[in-house]
Amino acid sequence: MDLDVLFSWLHDQSLLNELAIAASLNVAADVLAQSIVKLREKEQTRSWLLWDFLSMTRALIWALICTPIILRWLVFLDVTFGREETISAVLMKLSADQLVFSPFLLAMFLIYIGAFRAATSSYRFSETAQVIKKELLPMQISGMFFWVPVSLSLFTVVPDHLKIFVINIAGLFYNTMLALKISSQDTKKKD
Repeated sequence: MDLDVLFSWLHDQSLLNELAIAASLNVAADVLAQSIVKLREKEQTRSWLLWDFLSMTRALIWALICTPIILRWLVFLDVTFGREETISAVLMKLSADQLVFSPFLLAMFLIYIGAFRAATSSYRFSETAQVIKKELLPMQISGMFFWVPVSLSLFTVVPDHLKIFVINIAGLFYNTMLALKISSQDTKKKD
């Protein structure tokens, strides 16, 4: 692939392009997580190459839901706290990102997972409130160890046209961890 084409594609900040990047990387994270789970379960059949398309669809739809929200959030942070890279502006953005936006996005993710499960299985959506009570704070705390350095780099060194790409590359790893957690919960529910 011609690098100029790749760089021009990454420089294109259209919503459609951002959605395509996010959807591709979310599905890749889900496929990676499913593959790890299958290897972990030591499935001896060749079926480990056959992925759960419902899970991949769940990852795809989530990317389409959250990407525009994240884009608007980044604009909001710049408008509210300025585009400068002063220590105070970066700390304000980081604090708002981790203490306001992250819990909101995680709660939205858990609600989405609950709604998706309710629509595609015998899961009762009413159980989602308990899941949020149980999982939100631990997910928030563990997520901070991962996302604070990513956010810090976003607010200081990553150019605007690469922010969603960097978020999605980091998200590839984080979403793989989340998908592993969700798939292990799905496996427990089946048993």
